[in-house]
Amino acid sequence: LLAILTPAVTMRLIAEERRSGTYELLSSLPVTDTQVVLGKFLGAFGLMIATLGLTLVYAISVSLFGALDWGPVIGGYLGLSLYVASLVSLGLLCSTLTENQIVAFIVAFILGSLLFILSWLSGLFPPLATLFDGVSFAAHLDSMSRGVIDTRDVLYFLSFTGGALFLSVLSMRRHHA
Repeated sequence: LLAILTPAVTMRLIAEERRSGTYELLSSLPVTDTQVVLGKFLGAFGLMIATLGLTLVYAISVSLFGALDWGPVIGGYLGLSLYVASLVSLGLLCSTLTENQIVAFIVAFILGSLLFILSWLSGLFPPLATLFDGVSFAAHLDSMSRGVIDTRDVLYFLSFTGGALFLSVLSMRRHHA
């Protein structure tokens, strides 16, 4: 569900600004491209985290009726938060690359879904299994969902998010030239 909802939230961030003509106004304000990208990212990320936070009701209600192992719950929410950050940054990057918000949605959805299912494809291509597992979102979420927080997984999501945000800033600067 996050692979569909996140591109829907991010598809308009920059693409709609360009299409409606407000991008020129935005670029004339005394803010840098980095500040614009970070502001758009934090706004969309905050909305997605609030949406994810609404599901805490399930964990709390289950814990009221029995003993709940909070390790996998906390690890799962941390992993999902990092996954959402990666999806938001990917969606923002796609939105900076096009003026059409539907194209931004479709590209972000396809790339996000492909990066998620890559680990499932590793069984079909054994020589590439290590590569597929290394870049797959699902492979990095798997251990966190069991409550094991590995720094490699955290660094993967943070690096992916940072790299996509950096490319978004470069894409914004390209439109100024």
